[in-house]
Amino acid sequence: MAQQRRPLPPLVVDPNRPNRELPLVDFHTHIQKRAQADDLIQKMDATGVTRLVLMPLYYGDSGGAINDGEGSDEQARDYGRRFPDRFVPFVGMQRGELNGREVMRNSTDVGLRLLRQTGDKLRSGEFFGMGEFMLRFYPYTTAQGIVATSDMDYPVDGWFMRQCADLSARYRVPMVFHAEAEPHVAEAARRLFAAHPQAIFVWAHNCGRSSAADIAALFDAFPNLHADLGHMTPDRG
Repeated sequence: MAQQRRPLPPLVVDPNRPNRELPLVDFHTHIQKRAQADDLIQKMDATGVTRLVLMPLYYGDSGGAINDGEGSDEQARDYGRRFPDRFVPFVGMQRGELNGREVMRNSTDVGLRLLRQTGDKLRSGEFFGMGEFMLRFYPYTTAQGIVATSDMDYPVDGWFMRQCADLSARYRVPMVFHAEAEPHVAEAARRLFAAHPQAIFVWAHNCGRSSAADIAALFDAFPNLHADLGHMTPDRG
């Protein structure tokens, strides 16, 4: 049975309101330890963002990586409690325990522990989704000094993603994943969507930077698939 999540106030919009004034929901934000709630809200107000999805960035700085992360689910939850109409906390999946093909491909003690913890958090009613799962990812460096060193190529339809898809269906929450749409990645993603029609998938960054025609075909084939429009650039990541 799905948990009773705390209600989010509906976004009511005058149908005659110009498009440029419509409220925006930023569905792709990584919450970092040093990001303060008040500062985030100031930036939201300045840019017309009504609501912010908070996906915790657990990664720390190590092995040449400079992630400026160390966020947590508890931080996202607490911000959601303080500003329930502005912040939408997710259970974070950018964490070192998930770096590696084995934990994504097969059942492991680490994976089982994370699944139990994630289920407990979703059951609490204070989390609205999961993500961002990092599956096919290229290293990059930004002008701000963020250095992502991992070259990830993990199975989109592996054991861990399938278990999380079951949680998505059970608790009716979306799961956001990052996977560049190379042919083998897109094929595995289709298998995942088809095997879990009740799960809610959000393929980040325009379905892994797919073409408009490919995205339209995916949407036609899989009603349970959505995409966020999170942009990535060389200067800002």
